[in-house]
Amino acid sequence: MSDTSVLLPSSSVTVFSTEENSRQVSSGLAEDWRYARVKIETVNGGVDDAILYYASYESPDLLVIQTDVIDEGFTEKLGELAGNCSEGTDAIIIGPDNDVQLYRKLISMGVSDYIVRPIEAAVFSEVIAKTLINKLGVSGSRLIVTLGSKGGVGVSTMTQALALGLSELYQQKTLVMDAAGGWSPNTIGLGLEPSTTLKEAVKAAMKDDQAGLNRMILKVNDKLSILASGGDVMLEEGIDREGLEKLLNMAMTSYPVVIFDASSTTAELKKAALMMAHKVLLFSTSGLFSLRMARSLMGEIKDIREIKDEGGNKDILSFLLNQKGLQGKKELGVKEIEEMMDHKVAGVMDFMPEFFATMRAEGKKITSEADGVKIVDTLIKSLGSAVPGLTGKAASEKTTADSSIGGIGGILKKLTGKP
Repeated sequence: MSDTSVLLPSSSVTVFSTEENSRQVSSGLAEDWRYARVKIETVNGGVDDAILYYASYESPDLLVIQTDVIDEGFTEKLGELAGNCSEGTDAIIIGPDNDVQLYRKLISMGVSDYIVRPIEAAVFSEVIAKTLINKLGVSGSRLIVTLGSKGGVGVSTMTQALALGLSELYQQKTLVMDAAGGWSPNTIGLGLEPSTTLKEAVKAAMKDDQAGLNRMILKVNDKLSILASGGDVMLEEGIDREGLEKLLNMAMTSYPVVIFDASSTTAELKKAALMMAHKVLLFSTSGLFSLRMARSLMGEIKDIREIKDEGGNKDILSFLLNQKGLQGKKELGVKEIEEMMDHKVAGVMDFMPEFFATMRAEGKKITSEADGVKIVDTLIKSLGSAVPGLTGKAASEKTTADSSIGGIGGILKKLTGKP
């Protein structure tokens, strides 16, 4: 799965090119679902036109400049463009030469990337996507969305188990969130009390108040935190889509792994989270009604994310069976379920009511018992390669994974004047 297979952050991109093919490719970005929130402008011109234009107007988040010649005169013009651009503007150069030394020179100046013309649509789209994520999001962070085919399939319990496994057994810095408002089970489920509301969290995110948001996040253990919402009035309207997107984007600037429990929220917020997700875990029981609901929901998710039967994009979605054995002898087998769903089962968790009742009654974590570690192992394996550093390792094997947030700044030193 590509790191850029997500809804890109709200941003602006302007392409300056005198070549028709390049302008057509850049205009075609609007047809890519990932660019739904990206404002793209294409200008028939070059670096001189950019210098003149931004002497009077504010520059975008990202400038793409195509040139036929890259010499000392061109690099001097980049410096001239510097005085007219807003601080923080990034740049990509499209040039004529496939020259490693030239590439290194431009990168050392602070250019985010260099593309040799004629440009290919797929390459151009990927380079811009990576630049925007590195600039406005965090390319090293991962958003995992958990949801169920219906209520009662154990999504929140599995979400908590996954979070504990990632943080305790893999030392992954992880944040748990949901948008259930006053109906949220997760803060109490992880042994804490709600201390804030979703509306307050969104208010902090909309103001870019990271310090304020941090005060609403409580520690479960050294590596696991939770947005301690749940204090919302239960019978009032919750947050809107824009607020959730802003909140998730801010969370991913501080946490390499964010798990969003979408089991108890509105359809609008479910869809917003699914559009942003790097990985979706869909849970169902083996009951016929639950499976039918899961099949319909799976189809909608595939449509939303343009998941095809072949190609890496299909790995975004994992389907898991929880409470296996609940239906007794009438229950369908895994192979029968896979045929019915036309999708592989990524993991199976047995129905163990006594185990979970004991865990809750004694206040134990699921990772403290062998049966619980087995569940965690299944959940982590279902992530595939979505979270770097986990593939091929057993959950019972304690390991230290890299929890640093990846991505380069991509800041134009020449254009911003920064060292």
